[in-house]
Amino acid sequence: STISALPTENPHFTKMVNNVGINQIQHGRSNIDRSDIPQFYSLAYLYGHAKIIDITNNTNKEISKNIFTHVMVGHFMDENIFYQDLKDEPITPNLVIVILTNIPDDADLEGIGVLTPEQTQSFMPIRDDPSLSNPPPFDYPIKSWISGKDKIENKYIQSSNWPVDNHDEPLIFTFLIFKDLNVIYEDVAF
Repeated sequence: STISALPTENPHFTKMVNNVGINQIQHGRSNIDRSDIPQFYSLAYLYGHAKIIDITNNTNKEISKNIFTHVMVGHFMDENIFYQDLKDEPITPNLVIVILTNIPDDADLEGIGVLTPEQTQSFMPIRDDPSLSNPPPFDYPIKSWISGKDKIENKYIQSSNWPVDNHDEPLIFTFLIFKDLNVIYEDVAF
């Protein structure tokens, strides 16, 4: 993102799909992301800055032009079944998890005060979050059996600090969970 006071790179797994992905495990006991929460299978996700529009009663009112947004559509998995036979067995109904965050560094937060861009960014995720420092638990380079490649050199951490400091947008933090959804894939023209 170039609109934030402190631009950062999005995680490697989102770059490969232009920040929108389908059918990916995002959390789990792999030490790549989070070992302290159940494994989540994303049917679809969005990671990055997005325009937010209120479509209530077809009003199509623009709420924000550029807010950091993380959306996951999916379900929590039975990890025992997955690691026994690689079967995705849901243990929850389908969920939509939405996080919208903007903390301008000139905002005066009650009880905290005004923060620097580095301080605002350290909230999302917090500095000691395991996803910021845990690449896959393998010794690199890895010898590969993939045709044309002898070994894999690079390892990537799963996450990065979120660029949540945009001066042109209001202070906002929204965390929503919707459940029992009938999720379908549909082509949408923008």
